[in-house]
Amino acid sequence: MQYISYQGIYDGTNFEDAGTPNQIGKSFNKGFATVQNVWRINGQTFLGVFQPITPVADTFIQGPRFFLNAMNDEMRNWLQHNQQNHIQIIFHFPTHKKILL
Repeated sequence: MQYISYQGIYDGTNFEDAGTPNQIGKSFNKGFATVQNVWRINGQTFLGVFQPITPVADTFIQGPRFFLNAMNDEMRNWLQHNQQNHIQIIFHFPTHKKILL
């Protein structure tokens, strides 16, 4: 069985740190995988909960413990073309609201 945190939140605390590399690292250290919202804007990968906040290297989101929610078309397209780079699980929740970037 695999436990999955949401945006790195695994124990119901530290909501202000959700979607940050530090919080994701804490959840990994406790043995959790994580569902993470990700954006790609002008070739740069970003983490965030509701908007792209934290730029990260593309390699940061690689590995079997990431469940990636592509938040914009650029990220969805990039992920589809880079699955061979140790990117395991990708999903996209289409919304009725358009996020303008």
